[in-house]
Amino acid sequence: GLTAIESASEIAESFPGLAVTLVSAGVVGESLSRAAQGYFRRALARLRVEVVEGCAVTAVEPGRVISSSGPIACDVCLWAAGFRAHPLLERAGLNVNQRG
Repeated sequence: GLTAIESASEIAESFPGLAVTLVSAGVVGESLSRAAQGYFRRALARLRVEVVEGCAVTAVEPGRVISSSGPIACDVCLWAAGFRAHPLLERAGLNVNQRG
């Protein structure tokens, strides 16, 4: 989401010596317009942020992130994951959006 995009770019810009990787289970910024996607992708490329899409994170361990694509080494992990409401809310009759 936007929090992850902003965090990755701010860290990469503030600490240019760090290797920054943005991992997403889906397409990064998929809810944004094509123009906005192009803009932030160019900015992330300029900042040398590696973008890994279609990769689900399953655990964080000391020194690495465990993902569906294998382990990803890290010194620091900033997890800006989204969430879904429990399905019980919808079954109870409460309004939820298409993402739960």
